[in-house]
Amino acid sequence: MDERNRIKRSLDRIEPNEDAKERMLRNVYLKAESDTNEARKATLAPKKTALRILIAAACFATVIAAIAVIPNLTRRPTDPQAAVVGTTLSTDEPEPAPPGENNTGRAIGGSGPFCTVHATSYHSWSPEMVELVGEEAFWEWNRNCEYILFTDDCHHPEASVYGFIKYFDIPREDLEYVYLNTITYYSQVLNLDLLYSGNDEAVDAFYRNTEELKKTEERRGGFAWLKSYCRYNDLDRWVEQFGTDRITPQISFKSIVDAFGMTRQEVENLILSVDNPPYRYSDDPEYFYSYNTEALFDGSMDGLSPLEQDAIFCGIEDYMSE
Repeated sequence: MDERNRIKRSLDRIEPNEDAKERMLRNVYLKAESDTNEARKATLAPKKTALRILIAAACFATVIAAIAVIPNLTRRPTDPQAAVVGTTLSTDEPEPAPPGENNTGRAIGGSGPFCTVHATSYHSWSPEMVELVGEEAFWEWNRNCEYILFTDDCHHPEASVYGFIKYFDIPREDLEYVYLNTITYYSQVLNLDLLYSGNDEAVDAFYRNTEELKKTEERRGGFAWLKSYCRYNDLDRWVEQFGTDRITPQISFKSIVDAFGMTRQEVENLILSVDNPPYRYSDDPEYFYSYNTEALFDGSMDGLSPLEQDAIFCGIEDYMSE
């Protein structure tokens, strides 16, 4: 700007025409601006280079981290008791979500985006199932299961509930106890007769019936919500009546109604509140139980086991064969 002022004073002395004076001033101004920009670029260049290096390093680190978590494609299980470093599993009992909240389930695993040919129940294990073998042994087996990256079929055929039973040689009575005495029943479908038949093809075919199994999973999830709502309402009474703060298949809905002194209208209102299609997977009636409310009050359930009472209430023939 000093140069421009000097030239301007000179121009004022020689008094050229106004157009010539303006052109000269503009040229001087543009040259000054150009010099300033060049200086700014020279200053910013090292900073831009450093930023590019940081971005490249971050991208490289991301790629390495992604590669690190891809399962080994060739290893097989060796010692199921080997320690798993840095892996923990919570076995705390989560609450089924009330209507209006997201309920993503509680089972470990799940077909998710990896397997589109099997039902979620096939690639899931409840915390209670994991406790049968121990967390470290479970995760070591799970991590070493074969993973097929490029396939239109199942990506992880070994990491299934069937593979879990066979690898750890789980006794049927142990798994059946977990299934019918914990919330496991409400989180996945286990066809125990089939899983212990030794018929690999039949097991695989059963769990490929994804749409039908999805209906069963949804119906059971809705029934779990129904029981949990009663527990939410008065947890102290629940614990006093049933000796636990959890819901299980051994606590029938009939016994809950009796313990809480619910009327038929209260039960019907509760069902309408919980089985609300906007909050469920589908509004198709097949995704909902046809609850037999009348059976709760007509005495037809008297003397039956909790499983038999719930089967009648849910409108199914048998708790195990659904």
